Amino acid sequence: MVEESSYTDRWGTWLSGYAPFYGPDGRCEGVLGMGIAAAGVMASEQQFLRVALAVLAVTVPVASLVRWLLVGRVTVESREGKGSTFTVWLRALA
Repeated sequence: MVEESSYTDRWGTWLSGYAPFYGPDGRCEGVLGMGIAAAGVMASEQQFLRVALAVLAVTVPVASLVRWLLVGRVTVESREGKGSTFTVWLRALA
């Protein structure tokens, strides 16, 4: 079991998890508990977020460039009462 929220005591702010352990007869012999400093968890989460945003910041422009190079562009011409014309311009792959 993992606590969903942190708690604060005189030593700091913590996130905790607990796990029962059982004897050979299946009886619960005790509970093992562990706490980790919440600041460390939050620092890890912030680092993960920074890396994810950096990957996104690189991936989106690269994917857009690849799409632009391979697909080309789409133009739309609309004239009232005459309808619309969609033109897809594909790049020549040489």
